[in-house]
Amino acid sequence: LAAGALAFAKKPLRPEEPFFVYTVQPGDTLSALALTFFGDAEKWSLLHAGMEVLPDDAQKALPVGAKIRIPCAWEIVLPGDTLSSLAKRALGDSGRWRRIYEANRKALPDPNKLGVGQRLAVPLEVAPRPAPPVI
Repeated sequence: LAAGALAFAKKPLRPEEPFFVYTVQPGDTLSALALTFFGDAEKWSLLHAGMEVLPDDAQKALPVGAKIRIPCAWEIVLPGDTLSSLAKRALGDSGRWRRIYEANRKALPDPNKLGVGQRLAVPLEVAPRPAPPVI
């Protein structure tokens, strides 16, 4: 069993996608989602880039069930971490913890109870660079 565990540990890890997928809920607009995930309704164009169907107005309600790619980084919860400490480490401001919570609501029924080793999406206010091509 130990030899199998060692072989597993040597396998290369697949790089994480630089986004998470959000499913549009009733009443969602690009500007409202930008305010939720980035703290600024004017950053709606970061969401616009992750959509297959482009709305003509950031204030217009989006089609329920549509999928939007939200640019993010991934953080692993360490012993003693809180959403505030994750926000400080990943975003430079502990006051931005609610953005991490909103991005991970399904996985975090209680924002005060994080699981060590849990992988959480941290919304980024800049679009991530695409991965280099594999040659």
